[in-house]
Amino acid sequence: MLLKISLLAKIPKEDRITYYLIYKPMYENNKAVLPIEIKSIGKTNLEDTYIRTLRALNAEIQSINIYLYLEDLYYVYLKILYNGNQFDINTTIDNALNILEYCKDIDIYIEQDILEQEGIKITKDMLDIYNDLVI
Repeated sequence: MLLKISLLAKIPKEDRITYYLIYKPMYENNKAVLPIEIKSIGKTNLEDTYIRTLRALNAEIQSINIYLYLEDLYYVYLKILYNGNQFDINTTIDNALNILEYCKDIDIYIEQDILEQEGIKITKDMLDIYNDLVI
């Protein structure tokens, strides 16, 4: 099952970028954070090419779907709407997340199994400890 998540933060460092994605359902107290660390190899501008090509075709990115995590790789596709038809385009996790710099209103979805296995569940105890440290 796909769950809707949001980009919480993007933290660049010298040799890597860490993205923090958060799952926060409306009616459940079941929050989780998923850190994704990507080694920085320089900007490829592939995400810019995606955006320019789709705009030229009058197509749009409907969502970013993270559907598999295997051997330290996230498998991602962009759900594209073109002429009333939906298409999936496979891409890398870093290109998909960099697209968010161009189009901030794109929905992000992740398979529930990935979030459960790789995410960090935020508990009330963790929040209490955080509040004690901040105060």
